[in-house]
Amino acid sequence: MTNNSSGNGLFKHYWSRRIRPSSEHCWGSLLRLIGVSDAMSQEYLKRYKKRFTPFHNPIDVDFWKEHQRNNYSLSSFPVILYAGRTGLGIDLSLETVAQAVQKVNVTLQSSLKLVLQTAEKPVWAHKYTCVDHQYFVEYRHLPKVFASVDFLILPYDFSEKAIQFIKYSMPTKASEYMISGTPIIVFGPEETALAQYARRYQWGAVVGENQVEALSGMIQRLMTEQSFRQEIANNAKLLAEDRHSSTMVRAAFRKVICAAAHQLQTQN
Repeated sequence: MTNNSSGNGLFKHYWSRRIRPSSEHCWGSLLRLIGVSDAMSQEYLKRYKKRFTPFHNPIDVDFWKEHQRNNYSLSSFPVILYAGRTGLGIDLSLETVAQAVQKVNVTLQSSLKLVLQTAEKPVWAHKYTCVDHQYFVEYRHLPKVFASVDFLILPYDFSEKAIQFIKYSMPTKASEYMISGTPIIVFGPEETALAQYARRYQWGAVVGENQVEALSGMIQRLMTEQSFRQEIANNAKLLAEDRHSSTMVRAAFRKVICAAAHQLQTQN
C-alpha cells in the first residue's frame, strides 16, 4: 500500500485517499511520534502538524574507535569505498562515481580506485578499469575496513522516482561511516535528508549536482587538500559521538518512552 500511495502506480490516488485519513486518525491517538531523520520530522510537522522526534542509527563508539582513522595522508594507491546495497535509488549514481574517478585519474595522473563492497558486482563495472569489487565482510571487520581506505562515499540517484524513495531516509551506515574517521563524500540530491544533514553539520563533502564534472572536482579537492579531508572527518567523528552514540540514543529513547508512559498514567 505504501509503495502505491507514494509512487506512480495505477492506484496511487486511490490509496492516498484511503491511507492518509486513517494514518492521521491513528496518529491523533498516539502519545509520541518518532522519525528517522531531522528532515522527516520537519516535513511531517509541516504536512501533518505533528511533532516527530528524530532518532538516527545508534553506534557502539568504543567498537568503532578501536580502528578509527586519524591519519589523513593519502595512501600510495588511494581508494574510495562504497559498502552497501545496489539497485533502486543508488545504482545510476554509482556508475557516475566510476566515471568521475576515471576523470580524476586522467587529470591528476593518479591511480585512485573505486571499490564496491556489494552483494553482486554491478553489470556496468567491467567498463571501468578503476572499479574493483569485493564481497561483504563480517560486521566485526567493518571498523578496520572503513578506516583503511582514503574515502567513503554515500551515493543517491537523482531521478524523481529515486528521490521519492529516499528523500527523508537516512542510510544505516551513515553514522558508521562518520565514526570511522575516514572522509566522506555525499553524492545525491540537495533535497534529501542525507545531503541536508551533511551540509548542516559539515561532516561530508557534498555534491548535489548530477554531473561528472562537479563530482570529479570535489574528489580532486579532497585528493589535493589534506586540511579539507581532516576537517570534514573530524566534524563527522565529533557529531557521531554527540548524536549517534548508542549510549546517548538509548537514554534519549528511554526519556521519550517514560514521558509517554507518564502521560498515559496521568490521563488514566
